[in-house]
Amino acid sequence: MSEWTDWLGIAIGGAGLGGSIVSSIIASKARARALAASEQAEKARAHAEKAVADAASALVQANDAQAKTQMASLELNLREQLSKRREHIHAIARDLEGIRAGRQPEQLSSEDKVQIAEAKMRFISAHEEYLNALESACGAYRDKKIDRDRFRKTFDSEIREIAENNENHPFYALLHPSDTKYRAFWAVYKEWNDLENRTGI
Repeated sequence: MSEWTDWLGIAIGGAGLGGSIVSSIIASKARARALAASEQAEKARAHAEKAVADAASALVQANDAQAKTQMASLELNLREQLSKRREHIHAIARDLEGIRAGRQPEQLSSEDKVQIAEAKMRFISAHEEYLNALESACGAYRDKKIDRDRFRKTFDSEIREIAENNENHPFYALLHPSDTKYRAFWAVYKEWNDLENRTGI
């Protein structure tokens, strides 16, 4: 073999070695780029997951705030209705006292007696309107549409007094028989006054 051939072989071999080194460097850079791209993709995925979680949390908070707003609005409406109807009862009671003016029945004129009879009818009707509003409030309580603890603290004694009035009170005839009239009212009364279930207020 000639010297020229030897040098040619070395040159070709060197070129092959050089090509392997270059290929190795290129492959190494490609792996580095792929790794960097993978890390970026992982960061993007984590960022997207966090964004989704934040959006879900924001939606839950918005729904919770909306539910609380609706609950507060319903509570306010029920309280206003009850307050108006209670004041109506008191206004008619004042009218009755004004007509009587401290007089005994035999001292009243026939016109006074007619006015009193009409006022008594309005008095019974006002009590019925109040019970209807209270029945709606008790229904909202049972359906968990209002703050149950706050409702109980506000109306526990009032509901008990109304339920336990004697037969001479206007509420009595409206509320009885208790198994057919104002069922939400009676269910709340029994829930709160069942000695086995009763808890501190």
